[in-house]
Amino acid sequence: MNFLIYLLIICISMLPKINLISVGTSSAGIRIEDFLLAVICLFLFVYSKKNQMSKYYSDDFRKLKKIFYIYLLFSVISTLYGIVKGYISPLVSCLFVIRKLEYFYMFYIGYYYGKSDNLKNKGKLIDFIVYFHFGMCLLQMFGLVGSFNRGEMLDTLTQGRVSSTFNGAYELSAFLLLILPYYIYNLLYNVDSKLKNILNISLITFCIVMSMSRTSLVIEVVIVLYMIMKSKIIHNRKLVQKLLISGVCVLLPVLFVVVPKIDLSRFTTLSFSKTVYIFEFTWNYKNFDKYVSTGSWYGDSIYSLNQMDAMGYDGSLFQRVSHWMQLIDGWLSSPLIGTGVSISGNSADGNYIKILVETGLIGLVLWMLLLWKIYKILKRKNNWLIYSFITIVLGAIFIDLFDSSKVIMTFWLLLGIYLRSNYEEDKKCSDYK
Repeated sequence: MNFLIYLLIICISMLPKINLISVGTSSAGIRIEDFLLAVICLFLFVYSKKNQMSKYYSDDFRKLKKIFYIYLLFSVISTLYGIVKGYISPLVSCLFVIRKLEYFYMFYIGYYYGKSDNLKNKGKLIDFIVYFHFGMCLLQMFGLVGSFNRGEMLDTLTQGRVSSTFNGAYELSAFLLLILPYYIYNLLYNVDSKLKNILNISLITFCIVMSMSRTSLVIEVVIVLYMIMKSKIIHNRKLVQKLLISGVCVLLPVLFVVVPKIDLSRFTTLSFSKTVYIFEFTWNYKNFDKYVSTGSWYGDSIYSLNQMDAMGYDGSLFQRVSHWMQLIDGWLSSPLIGTGVSISGNSADGNYIKILVETGLIGLVLWMLLLWKIYKILKRKNNWLIYSFITIVLGAIFIDLFDSSKVIMTFWLLLGIYLRSNYEEDKKCSDYK
């Protein structure tokens, strides 16, 4: 069983998304990890019935499960409404709802696995994942390997940005941000070799810079500073000096090796006035009915993406905000229950807007309640996973991380392991007393 779980982790964290069975016109088909997950869940179902595993569920596990299933039930109601209104396809929307449930089942797997293992014993596997993606990014940066899309290798990089075996640079950087707090925490609290922690922080930073994901770069700076402040090492002058030296050692190679190979124009097109104009422009040309009938993200816009880009506006922001406006236009007609899961397509480049539009205000409140409960659970003990959780919560503002399989499946797995290992530790302490 543990072998299958390890295989599942490898498929999720390193293999490209290979669709074995396509579903409708969606790019989200049935993949290798889906079959593995189904086999493992079948085993867990039989195992839990035989061994009455439910009696080992902690209160935290039960509360998270309850909130999620209420949210999932409401998602089904919203989806049925969207199908009746003709906004979404029954087949594709069904797949998207099942995907949410599938991701959550990683929580069950982690909880089962956490009895015999815990997050402290994952060091070598996490190291290997970092080295693998760093190697892939180097090969892509020097043009030796192309990128991946829907499981197929392309000769060139998508948008000229490294993405390793992920479907996009945003997913690679978000996944690495999930891992980054592990090494920062180990460095700040003297866990494991300082040299190894500094090296892996450097490699992750290299990959995020090479991915040119602006959101992830900002979040990395925020999470590093936040973790340093929380550790209270700021009063230790010698340790601060060592960290500053380490930081310089990390940044110098990035400045002289990586920066010359990236397109810096991506970081110079944003300004306050241009951002305000994009929001005003896209709102004026929104058209949800056209979005539903044609799938166009741009409504009645008089300018194309290339034209906006040529005029000096940020193409990525224009594309993202245009999609938001079409979705919000539809949401206004059904603010409480939304317009159905999958109305946003594969992504909305903003998870909170996606949840709001798909499941309405009620769905968003339920999801925020789930996030708040996770935060309260993780906050009880000093651990690195809470910072990983924060990177997802922040990244979800501009990226659909709660629906990004490689990121959210990994997090649910880690959270399950964390809860079970804590439950076993508390149980041992209680038995000892």
